[in-house]
Amino acid sequence: MRDLVLEVAAPAKINLTLSVLGRRADGYHLLSSLTAFTRLHDLLRIAPSNGPDKLTLRGRYAGSLRETGNDNLIFQAAGLYREATGVDSRYDFVLVKRLPVAAGIGGGSADAAATLLGLDRLAGSSLGLDALSSLAERLGADVPACLRASALIMSGIGEQIEPIRGLPGAGLLLVNSGVSVSTPTVFRRLNIPHRDPPPSYSGSRETIWDWLRLAGHNDLTEPACEIAPEIQTVLSALRAQKKARYVAMSGSGATCFAMFDRQAEARRAAAKVNSQHPTWWVQSTALQDWDERTRFRIQR
Repeated sequence: MRDLVLEVAAPAKINLTLSVLGRRADGYHLLSSLTAFTRLHDLLRIAPSNGPDKLTLRGRYAGSLRETGNDNLIFQAAGLYREATGVDSRYDFVLVKRLPVAAGIGGGSADAAATLLGLDRLAGSSLGLDALSSLAERLGADVPACLRASALIMSGIGEQIEPIRGLPGAGLLLVNSGVSVSTPTVFRRLNIPHRDPPPSYSGSRETIWDWLRLAGHNDLTEPACEIAPEIQTVLSALRAQKKARYVAMSGSGATCFAMFDRQAEARRAAAKVNSQHPTWWVQSTALQDWDERTRFRIQR
């Protein structure tokens, strides 16, 4: 058992659309978001340990996080899982941090979700997805969606999830200028009254581009750009790409994206943007729905 290492992918989340519908009495905002996931991901390695929980950070963005402290979402997720199961197992965690932090692509939420999924897999799937989702809600609004890591409509404060089928595996270009944006600060600048949700998306490959032209927007873009004007510069650079079918900001920023019919078009656009802005984080990828076969790998 001690020689077993479970690897869990923690995919980047993209809010293709994000509408803020109002605010509850407790201060939480009500959202509606067509959310998808990409081939880009952090990687979490989990191995049983005889000592206390330990986290080792590696990868390009390892320096953005701390290996100790109760504020770390991986430790929080492990603690919640132990509380729910009563099993006092301890683990060595190694997080290969490839995704930028505070970037609107769910990096920390994806890592927390990977922790819950990984611990449940090591325990023989003793809780299952529904119980894990209840734990995930306590860790953050995006964590329940990141548990599933496949296209969905996210509503409520993030806890209401409706799977979507037929979303095309479109080419995707992700760009971040290097700025970090505080989600609470963005929401504090938002002033939107209660309103109806956008028209529903049927999940048809043939209608996605028409639907995005009709309903595609992110209500957090304006306040995020007020905080970090660099976001507008990134959006302009993406809109300048001739083959881009849809351009928007993800989450509360600062990562922005462009969608293409084919991944080859995203790769060519990435090369162009990278040559013009060599200090930016520029990644070409594609949308992907993850499942157990693609998400987990066991090493012995």
